[in-house]
Amino acid sequence: MLVRWSAARDLSVCAQVFGTGTGDHGEPLPGLLRERWLLAAEDGRLVLHPWLRRLLLWELAADEEMWRDSHARLAAHFRTGRERPAELTPGKDMELEEMYHRLALGETEPVAALLARRFTERGSEDFIRDLDLVTSAPNRLDKAVPPLRLLDSLTTGSDTPAMSPEAVIRRLVVARWIWSDPLSDPGRRLNAVIAGNYDHLAAMRSSGIVPLYDEAVRYRQWRDE
Repeated sequence: MLVRWSAARDLSVCAQVFGTGTGDHGEPLPGLLRERWLLAAEDGRLVLHPWLRRLLLWELAADEEMWRDSHARLAAHFRTGRERPAELTPGKDMELEEMYHRLALGETEPVAALLARRFTERGSEDFIRDLDLVTSAPNRLDKAVPPLRLLDSLTTGSDTPAMSPEAVIRRLVVARWIWSDPLSDPGRRLNAVIAGNYDHLAAMRSSGIVPLYDEAVRYRQWRDE
């Protein structure tokens, strides 16, 4: 049960999607986790401790069928959640939450399409925040493949002009998704790629360019803590 729970960003949805788990003596799992200091609060969400979640995600990734089933069920939960009244899901961007799990399934096209639409409809800071959230999705990518080669394999085959906003955002989504997992890009080879794509996006806007250029500088000067 915990392995499946690791797929979720927010433990509040786990019982709804996967059911409630119990320990050996029938104790509810959330209580057991809390007693062992294995829960944390993050941006108003109850989450698994980051190290515990990473270990559980590693185990989940080893079982492709469970990985696909878990993320598909979570994506479906948020897709149907868009039909619920906003007061029942306060503070949740259901569309973005769905895309987080679709990206975990390797569905880069719909994720890039959503962010391309939001790039034209929203301010740059909102776009950056949305991009960071969705590209923090976990992955099952082959860690033995160099990050630049992974990027190339996941962004080829599109008929969209290479320097269109849609194509740039697609490259940015895939690059940052790979980059977000330290095991997929341990040498931070994609820093320059991400920065360059932010430069391209800034050049395509008539206003609100400062956050995009600032983000490009941030990646060029990135230092891991």
